[in-house]
Amino acid sequence: MKKVKILPFAIVAALITLLSVCVFGLTACSSGDTQIPVSSTYLFELEDYEVTYDISKDCKIAVTEDLTVNYLGPQSTGFIRDIPTDGGVQVRDVKVEKLAGGSPSFYYDVDYEYRSFVSVDIGDYTYKYGKTEKYRLTYTYIITNSEPNGGQLNLNPVGHGWGTIIHHAKVKMILPDGFESAKCYYGRRGSTTTLPVTQTTENGRTVVSAETGNVLPMFAGVTFNLNFQKGAIKAYFDFTPYIFLIIAGVLLLVTILLKLFVLKNYPITPVVNYEAPNKMNPLLMGKLIDNKVDNEDITSMLYYWASKGYIKINFDGSKDPTIIRIAQKLPQNSPVYEKILYEGLFRRKETVTPSQLAGKYYTSVEKAKNVLKSKTSNLYRLSGTVFAFAFAVLAGLIVGLAPLLLGFIRISTKLIYFPALFMIIPSIVINLLGQFLIYTKYKFKKALWILSWVGLALLCTAVAALYVFIPDGIMDIAPKILLSLFCMGTAAVSSVLIARTEKYSASLGEILGFKEFIKLAQKNELETMLEDNPQFYYEILPYAQVLGVSDIWEEKFKDITVKPPQWATGSIVRDAFTLYALNRIINSSMRNMSRNMVSRPSSSGSNFGGGRGFGGHGGGFSGGGFGGGGGRGR
Repeated sequence: MKKVKILPFAIVAALITLLSVCVFGLTACSSGDTQIPVSSTYLFELEDYEVTYDISKDCKIAVTEDLTVNYLGPQSTGFIRDIPTDGGVQVRDVKVEKLAGGSPSFYYDVDYEYRSFVSVDIGDYTYKYGKTEKYRLTYTYIITNSEPNGGQLNLNPVGHGWGTIIHHAKVKMILPDGFESAKCYYGRRGSTTTLPVTQTTENGRTVVSAETGNVLPMFAGVTFNLNFQKGAIKAYFDFTPYIFLIIAGVLLLVTILLKLFVLKNYPITPVVNYEAPNKMNPLLMGKLIDNKVDNEDITSMLYYWASKGYIKINFDGSKDPTIIRIAQKLPQNSPVYEKILYEGLFRRKETVTPSQLAGKYYTSVEKAKNVLKSKTSNLYRLSGTVFAFAFAVLAGLIVGLAPLLLGFIRISTKLIYFPALFMIIPSIVINLLGQFLIYTKYKFKKALWILSWVGLALLCTAVAALYVFIPDGIMDIAPKILLSLFCMGTAAVSSVLIARTEKYSASLGEILGFKEFIKLAQKNELETMLEDNPQFYYEILPYAQVLGVSDIWEEKFKDITVKPPQWATGSIVRDAFTLYALNRIINSSMRNMSRNMVSRPSSSGSNFGGGRGFGGHGGGFSGGGFGGGGGRGR
């Protein structure tokens, strides 16, 4: 019996998921409060650290950090500033300029070394032991978390992830209207020690500031708890990622409209018949039923040739039967691919066993497959096949390019976030799996076919879920999930753009009508046909095998007397013959022949940089706000 194998389908799905995990896992980081180990080799300190936050009412914060750095390590070449982006915050327009110290030329880069931090690598790679340099880092810090909507904004202008001491820190907060009060805490995370807050007015806006009188030790920072009138501030809404979602939605809509109005399938009308249509051989029928040639399609030809009187089969070696040549050549009008298979089977021998064909016969099989493929190249409309694949590629590009473009345009031109481009791989594979289901629609049992589509939908969801590994600082969680679901859904749905040609639909109608006869024929009909043709069961058997209904065909004859096949020899015929015993031997030999006849010959991270930037987890202590992060030497 020929069965559709689900295992390869599941293996492919698992491999896609594993690949995606590996790719995106490269950009993931721990969400804990890990502190960097301090290495004396790259030791540095901040002599002065001045931070200005210009806060808009929509929680869009223009940040300026002036950092005076003393390099104390013998191999110090620069430092890395880690800006946290977890908890619903994003970073925009990162720029660095050098204010003092050394050569005016310098190097800086922007990257996501860890998923929850934008890492700004500052300083060229010359040794700077004993030198002092001053840099200005500017960026826009955006809070999309809904927490500020309650009127409280907790910020860490000096983060708790600095793996060095800070001699002097000064913080200035330029506030929007509606400000009511402020409290400032400093020290290690959880400290309740306060700093005095100075309140002034500049250009009509309220300004609060604080500065440390003492040295801040490693992993200590400054936190402001700001209170506003209700409705004075609100979280920022980032619409830009939804542009990509709209593009993905349009692509999905175009896919559906193309199928409904342009690439419609020609209807199939089953034509019931008790014999193969147009004298079709089982190999061609196996190709037409699911658009591929399986191993069982090849071995079914043995029983087809046997029923035609071209060969006999000795089943004394049930797992490795002997195939006996009767006809030296096939009839002149036989298809070329069938002649290739028959002539390659014997190669001037009169008998052969499947085990003798192992590692040899595959060349004839591949040649015959290629000829058959060229003869059946017009089963589906080319436009549908092109659109199906192209739309899957487009869907993969949309979901892959969105983070890259958003990072490059909005965060920094130095940030090239390429890992998401790997999403094009599962997009294409999902589409190919969808095409596989389209091709095998008439081979699957209906329930199994529907279940397979459910499995594909779950695979799309699983792959889409992995998209959350894209850093939150590039795109919020909601548009990430929606965009990935839309694009993976489009990759699957676009497979339905595959459209049969009119001629192929007509052929399928005849094949499906023949299959219906095999499935629905009644006992009295079969007995009548056996009276007219005692070999009728064996003539239909190879077709039942390629159509996946050989078990049904066998079951129908369990209470019908059937004579031994004329082409069978050996003890199965000489001893007490039963159809049940023959079918067991045929099924066993089919599996072994399928394996042997087509077989081929065997061939010989770096340290974590800084405390975590929390997404606003309440005030009243040092380290309980947005922003902050830290730095590390290199």
